[in-house]
Parts: sequence; structure tokens; C-alpha cells
Amino acid sequence: MIERDIWISVDGHVPPALLTRQGAALGLRGFVHHPTIRIVSLQLRLIQGGHSVEARQVILEDGLLGPNEAGIDDAFDGGFYVSAVFPPCESLRDGPAWIDATVTWDRGAASCLRLASVDLIRVDPITEPDSAAATSPTRIGIAMATFNPDLALFARQIGSIRAQTHTDWICVISDDGSQPEILHAIAASIEDEPRFHLLPSGRNLGFYRNFERACAALPPSCAFVALSDQDDIWLPERLARQIATAEAVPYCCCYSDMAIVQPQGTVVSPTYWVHREARWGSLGGLLLANVVTGMTVLARRELIDEALPFPATPGLTYHDHWIALVAGRRGSLRYVAEPLVRYVQHGGNHTGALVRWPDSRDVLRQTLRRIGHFAKVGVIGRRPRRAAAGPGTLDWLDIEPARLRILVERLTILPGGKPARDRALRRLTRRFGLIRLLTCGANWRDRYRRGVAIELGLGGLLKRALVRLLSMGHVRAEAPAVERRPA
Repeated sequence: MIERDIWISVDGHVPPALLTRQGAALGLRGFVHHPTIRIVSLQLRLIQGGHSVEARQVILEDGLLGPNEAGIDDAFDGGFYVSAVFPPCESLRDGPAWIDATVTWDRGAASCLRLASVDLIRVDPITEPDSAAATSPTRIGIAMATFNPDLALFARQIGSIRAQTHTDWICVISDDGSQPEILHAIAASIEDEPRFHLLPSGRNLGFYRNFERACAALPPSCAFVALSDQDDIWLPERLARQIATAEAVPYCCCYSDMAIVQPQGTVVSPTYWVHREARWGSLGGLLLANVVTGMTVLARRELIDEALPFPATPGLTYHDHWIALVAGRRGSLRYVAEPLVRYVQHGGNHTGALVRWPDSRDVLRQTLRRIGHFAKVGVIGRRPRRAAAGPGTLDWLDIEPARLRILVERLTILPGGKPARDRALRRLTRRFGLIRLLTCGANWRDRYRRGVAIELGLGGLLKRALVRLLSMGHVRAEAPAVERRPA
């Protein structure tokens, strides 16, 4: 995309966007190829056929390092990530669409560009018979995400849902592209129970968007939403216990402890809180380290609707963390201090429940070694491109800070917050300064949270020092590597 002597490159893979009743979230990463010019703001539009819709919120994270994108004369930190939220638009349908942008540069000029294409996937609530559309004010919609589950564990999970003492529920199973024989087995296991609904398998979205799809497909009759994994065990009173807590609290998100079991059912630990702390201390503490496990969540429908669409971020964001932050900001997060779920620990879990996190001193030593290596290679050796391309370097220098800032920007425009608390969150994430981190009110007894803070704080110091040296000309990115091919 040429615009005078400036051009923008965009990552070739733009993840698909889900079109829900609450809108659509879309994210993309790009790079500005120019020595000095930067983007000040963007306005995005989705174009499909003769229809278009303009983003209602655009969050721009710029100044990202680009060891693989920057050319010889480009600013080394010309990378950016843009996270946008689009309002609902009935005229947009399944299929490809264009992402157009109006870019305002720091010199005052503006450019209209076509950035990329994106696949749109429409998600509408399932339809129910009129007789089932409104049964009681405590009807629960269960949002389950599946992907090639172990069929024996899946059958046990389904059996534990059937056995709930609270019987007014409906379950939407959103499959994320399981193998045909597994998908057939999933359908066969629920065909005798009309309260289960299996969404047709489409393209693979990943667990984050797959849970968003399941939540968005729940019918309007559901007053509460319970999240479900594909291979765990609910105790029979799980839904009843959580309804009793959540129904009196507007916008409530209720979560519980859980027992850790082996696949055959042997209890490994009667509690999740073996190497973690249940308390987070402040909203900043919850941002740094989540304590809410999705498989234990039951939330009021209005909270889930407020959380949709889930924010687009770089890196890895978890659906339960985002939902917990929305509830935590409202002061409506509630904890049931007893295990209502049995978490099956096995090699296929996305996260491990009994991981022993490194001690803070070990994290500090590891982070200082990273900084020393970066300084030796990138600053003294004047090869910042090589230093930044090291394993995990961009994660702690750029991607994780940008991800958390996007969550905060999206969070603080929602209703129901306190201005002083929102300002404190923005100050915390602006630079992740060590003093801000230490005084944010987090529960620092949690060693995982301490480790995250150490990496963010020291990574922020290194990034600011590098940008300063680049701007002063003391460090200049070396020429990109050129692939040599035989003549």
C-alpha cells in the first residue's frame, strides 16, 4: 500500500471476526515503513459488497519492535497493533470483507488505505420452541467449547450436566473443527436430550473465540450463563449453589474452588489453591494474574452481554480473565470457597492446575540475564534486530504490555466503573513502572503475580532505554538478513 514515501505492511493472517448481537471485535498487526513518521490514529471500516460499518472503538498500540519487518531505512520500532470493536450490523453476512482505514500521521496528513481482508462469521442466538422460550427467571445457558475431546471424558462431563439438581438449563456446544468421527460421536451422545444444541463445525477459531461463539449463540431466554470445558466433572449441586449466590447480585460473576483429579477420577488435590493465592488484592492485581477459572464460572446474562465481543489482542488472552475483569471492575465478582467442579488434569489441558511457579528470585535472575544478553548483543554489539528476534523477547518487551493495555482501554469505556480506579489502571499499564506496580494494591503473596510484575517492570525499563538509544542514534538496527540462493 504505497502512499508517497510511506507504506504499511500488515500481517498476512488476520483472524476471522465473529458477528454477534453485541458487535464484532477485530485485531491486526502491521508495520509503518518510514524512518520517522508514525501513526497518530486510525479509523476502520468493514466493507462487504455495498455495505459498510465503521468501528465504534479503535485502540492503537504503536512503537512495537519489528525485527522481521523493519527495512534498512525504517524505524526499528515502527510496528503497531490495532484492536477495534464494530457495532452490530445486520447487513453484513458470512464471508470475506475488506478492512479500510483512514490513517492520520503525526505530521497532520491523512491517508485512506485498504489494509487487508478478513473472514466474517455470523453468530445468531439459537432458536427455541415457543414452549421453551421463557420458563423461569433462573434459566441457565451453558456455553461449552469442544475440540477433539477424549470421548470417555466428554461423556462423563455430559453426564454430570444431566445430573444437575437445577434442571432449568440449555447447553450450546460450539465445536471448533473436531475430526468428523469425533464430531459424529459428540452429536450421538446428546441426540436424546433436546436441551443440548450442537453448533455446526466451522473453521478453527481457537478456544478464546470458540467460547465467544458459544456465549453469543445462547438464546435470550437464559438469565445466567455457565461456562463448561469438554472433559471435567460438575458436582450435582454446582448450578444450584452458584445461582443462590448470583441471583441477588446485579452483573454477578460467581466462581468456585475445584478439586484436581486424574482422568480415572482419583483426587490429586481437594483444592486448586496449592501453588496460587485465591485473593488478588485489587483490580490491578487481577489484571496481572487471573484467579478465575472459566470452568467454574456462572455469570448473569447482562455481564456476559457487556463482555461481548471479546477484545482482540496480540498474544494469548483467556475468556475467563476478560469476564473476571469486567465483573471485578463492577465489584460483582463472588467466590464460593468450596469445590463445585472436578478439574481433570491431563496432558491435553490448555493450562495446568498444579504448576509450581518459579520463585521471584529465580524470575529476577532470569529476567536480568535476558536484559544482559539484549544489552550485549543489541546495544554493545549494535545488533538490536538479532537481540529482539530471540525466543520470547518480543513477548515480554512488547506483546504482553500491549495486550494488557488493550484490555484496560476496552474495560474502562464500559459502564459501571469508578473514574479514580479507571485512572489508576491506565497509569499502571501506561509504562508498567516499578513504583506503580508496587503500589497498585495487588496481593503480592502470589508468586506467579510477582513474577509477572518483575518481567513487566524490567521489560518496560529495557524497552524505554532501547527506544531512547535508537532515537539518539547511539544504536541503529543492522541490515535485515538476506536469504542466499544458488544462482
